[in-house]
Amino acid sequence: MTQNTNLWQAKTAARLHDPAEKALVLFRDPKGHEGGTSKELRDLFGLDEAMEPTVTRADWWAAAGDRPKWPSQNLEIRTKTGETKTIKSDDFSVRWYREPVLIHPLTGQKFDLRTLFDGEIGDIKAGSLAHHKRLHQKTADGTTDWQKTLLALWRFAPEKPDNAIDIAQLGALWHLLPADTRIPDHSIWDHLDLTSAFVGAFSGDENGEAALLTMSIGPVQSFRNR
Repeated sequence: MTQNTNLWQAKTAARLHDPAEKALVLFRDPKGHEGGTSKELRDLFGLDEAMEPTVTRADWWAAAGDRPKWPSQNLEIRTKTGETKTIKSDDFSVRWYREPVLIHPLTGQKFDLRTLFDGEIGDIKAGSLAHHKRLHQKTADGTTDWQKTLLALWRFAPEKPDNAIDIAQLGALWHLLPADTRIPDHSIWDHLDLTSAFVGAFSGDENGEAALLTMSIGPVQSFRNR
């Protein structure tokens, strides 16, 4: 396997480490969100398990970059009145599927997904799996074409699933499903993009490291109401 093929396979693995429907199956799937459609697709595509440590590391970096750090243990805090209060780590878990609402960042308009889709977890997973399977690209000898598969996932996976299974009722909101149910301010596709980018950066350095550059472009004029 060439170095480029390794890169395309690793970036494909990064795009499949979380399922697109994560927010809708989190805490509902007995297999866990990474053990459902994501695992089936990794097995179907023939991904090398040796790449999992790199993908996991990229996932950590991406999560640290696009969401706050949440405690994994109970916290002892002191209130303004001087009292000691224990915040349980379970308090930070959000079962978003019970109240799946998206809020437009400018208008404040709420989009309640319960009015659009009321399917069972099996329907959600089946719809997502069928959608992603169609994006699997193969070479003439029947093996996975990693570069084309990666590009197909990047370009078409966020598009509305075009199938008869109930998940298609999500319509355009399919590409807005959040990556983190606690802070649903970025989509699962944003997170997969960033994870795949980190994998590429790690692979491009002989020591497997990456450097981050922060850049801010200021406005050309003030923002005012007219």
